[in-house]
Amino acid sequence: MSDLDFQKLSSVQSSTSFGRTHITAVGAGITIAPETFLTIISNIGTIATITPPIDADHMLCLVFNAGSPGGFIAGGNINAAPVTASTGIPLFAVYDRASKLYHVGSTVDDQT
Repeated sequence: MSDLDFQKLSSVQSSTSFGRTHITAVGAGITIAPETFLTIISNIGTIATITPPIDADHMLCLVFNAGSPGGFIAGGNINAAPVTASTGIPLFAVYDRASKLYHVGSTVDDQT
């Protein structure tokens, strides 16, 4: 994606906007390549790398729709061990261009 297509990553979209990216991720230590802000992931493995859609600071919203999402592992360009993925719970991946790392977290307080 060209940096000129940054609007695809906007968290505000209309009915005529770009919609969402659907990714079917299979295996362990895989790489995903989102193209829009909202990415739906059918996952039976673990994600180690996210290919940045633009070379700038940005945020992605990742939602797993599999019964037992594999989630993430540290390595690749994902910083540290992020939160555990749960079906239907949005996770946000914030890209830091300086470090070339994604920081993954949730807005849901999963402390019990």
